[in-house]
Amino acid sequence: MMADAFGQLNKSPFFHYICRIITIQSGNMTQIERIEQMESILNRLREAMDKANMAMDQLRALGPQAIELDAYYGSPEWFEDLKADEKGLLPDGLKRGVLSEDGIYDVLNEYREFNL
Repeated sequence: MMADAFGQLNKSPFFHYICRIITIQSGNMTQIERIEQMESILNRLREAMDKANMAMDQLRALGPQAIELDAYYGSPEWFEDLKADEKGLLPDGLKRGVLSEDGIYDVLNEYREFNL
């Protein structure tokens, strides 16, 4: 199984690009320096992956609220709220990004792209 995964990775243009960079960067390094550099890369990558996984967990947890927002967008209530805003009936300090067609549409589309 591991051999198959490495075989697939080995065919990737990205893999070959990274190998070239590592070869260029490590050409003048001692073995210890190379190991330290690779350890640093591993640690930064692990940290970034941990953050990405936490963010995905947060997005999954927001699923029911995303469905609620999607149902609100374009509903009679949304149009009622939009008309009230256009007539100046809402308080000045009230945040109203949810009444922006592009803002709500873009966020919902981005959320859908994650296929949660």
